[in-house]
Amino acid sequence: MTFHFPQPIQFLNPARILRPGLTWYALISKSAREARAANWLEQDYGDCMTLVPLDRRFRTQGRKGGSRHFRKVNAEYQVPLMARYVFAGFASPPNWLTIFESPHITGAISLHGEPIRIPEVQIERFRSHAESDRVAAGLPVLKIGSQAVFVGEGVFTGHLLEIADLGATSAEVWFDMFGSRRKVKVSREDLEAA
Repeated sequence: MTFHFPQPIQFLNPARILRPGLTWYALISKSAREARAANWLEQDYGDCMTLVPLDRRFRTQGRKGGSRHFRKVNAEYQVPLMARYVFAGFASPPNWLTIFESPHITGAISLHGEPIRIPEVQIERFRSHAESDRVAAGLPVLKIGSQAVFVGEGVFTGHLLEIADLGATSAEVWFDMFGSRRKVKVSREDLEAA
């Protein structure tokens, strides 16, 4: 017996230009089916645009070059910024019965049984949060040697710091303390590109 896995669906580009005047809602998809839900909404349901904000991550794929020449290979991949959420903008009032019968969508963020509208300003914030979206929009991103503002809580709050090294979840920054320059390890989430 041969089982054929379905081809993975690529996420739609979150940096693409969205039509103005759409009414936005936050829909909930099945686990790990955000791309399929967005694809179904745009192709099969029609008359809507979707947004799945993405975050860029890295993983080590292991050896390359045999056992004598060990070398780690880092692979970049994208994951949804908010798991299971698909933002959908509709030009006309949506048919919720048809949408909820989709094989990929399980519900919507709602209050008293009525899906809540999300302001376009908030949708733009979601778009600009992911690092890959910031690159596509020409906004500053975290790079080694560049400046970043510490936005987390603590001693460094509001300080402009120079990035010495970047990891997947942490970063090392230069900090002038008592007349000397020292490296300090901080969470990457606490840094915002300047």
